[in-house]
Amino acid sequence: MLPKHYSKLTATQYKGLVADQGCYICGQPAEIHHSTNHRKAYGTKSSDFDIIPLCPNHHRGQDGIHHIGVKRWEAIYGDQNKIVEKVRERVKEELKNYI
Repeated sequence: MLPKHYSKLTATQYKGLVADQGCYICGQPAEIHHSTNHRKAYGTKSSDFDIIPLCPNHHRGQDGIHHIGVKRWEAIYGDQNKIVEKVRERVKEELKNYI
């Protein structure tokens, strides 16, 4: 069961809700991409709450951020920070169904 308040979600619960949304770009089944724009230091992983649901292709495939690079990917699909915020809003909307 999910907690009633968004702020009480564990990282695992949040990642599950994000992945269940499907790929942000195409809607296919998704895996989790940790936004590279939220990193505090080079080589560190961003927070488990700074994530985007991406299918394998848009994550690490031919059209993926890890294949074509962050600048090119963002030029095509949009700024990661803005997408992270939209994903958070979707999760908040979904949680309304559980309250």
